[in-house]
Formats: sequence, structure tokens, C-alpha cells
Amino acid sequence: MASIITQGQENVEKLSATFGGAPITEIATDYLSASINNPRRHISHGSIQDMVNGIEKAGGEILQPLLVRPIPINTQGQRYEVICGNRRLLAARQLGLPMVPVRVREMDDETAARFALWENLSREDLSPMDLAESINDLRRVERLSWDQIAERFGFSRQWGWKQQRLAELPSV
Repeated sequence: MASIITQGQENVEKLSATFGGAPITEIATDYLSASINNPRRHISHGSIQDMVNGIEKAGGEILQPLLVRPIPINTQGQRYEVICGNRRLLAARQLGLPMVPVRVREMDDETAARFALWENLSREDLSPMDLAESINDLRRVERLSWDQIAERFGFSRQWGWKQQRLAELPSV
């Protein structure tokens, strides 16, 4: 698992460098929507409560900005899709924060999916199912075999096969 986290952090840094240092701005939580492609499919109430507690301890501030991208304008005005930071958004809404810090980036669907996957793989608290599903999504996005995924993360082929079997389990 440590290898996945290290690899994930390195890739997040590479992707962050690709997008440069966009300024941090604030956007109203009402204009933010969670991505339907969020790798973290199972979010526990306890996880959100931990985030709420952390924000409260920080004086009611979110210390790490969310990464968002503009989505097509409709009759209601500009909206943004949360690429990284959905749990922070949920915690902010629970606290009643009207605005959250964000970095706005233009990116295509493939880049957004890749960034979200690597960011979530760098987290230590992913469930085994979320991990397997995220790795499977990454495999599909980057068109890699399970053997290539195992090699990329520094694990055995057997580890890759186990991830494949987990990812292929039917949803409940």
C-alpha cells in the first residue's frame, strides 16, 4: 500500500506541475457539483465528520483548496465540477460554509479522470473496493493491462489479479 501512496503522490505532483500554479479563489458551494466519476464511491458519515472536525479545528477554514473545472453554462450561470476535494465540499456544506477555496482548471474528461484517480490513490483511507475500482478505472483510462498496473505500482502480478477480481465483483 505504501508503494501505491508514494506513486500516487508523485503523479499528483506531476499533474499539478502540468497545470501550473493557478490562483486560489473562492466559489460558492451552490455552484459546485460532485463529479459522477469520483473514484471514492463509498464515503462514510464518519469520514465526513472527521473532515468537519478538522475544518472546525482550523478555525472554520478549508486549508487545501478543491480542484474544479468549469462545466457548460446553462440558464442558471456558471457551474463547476469538483475533480479533487469532494469530501471537503461535503464537510463545508455540513458546516454551512457558503464559500470554499478552489483552483479552477480547464481540462478534458480524460485528464480530469486521471487527476482524480491519482489524487485518491495517494490517500491512505481508501476502502479495498474503492482502491480496486479506482485502479480499474485508471487501467481503462490509460489503457493498461493488469500486469502493467501491478508493475507501475511495484506489486506482483498476483496483486494485480486480486485487484482485478475485486473490481469485477458485482455492486451491491
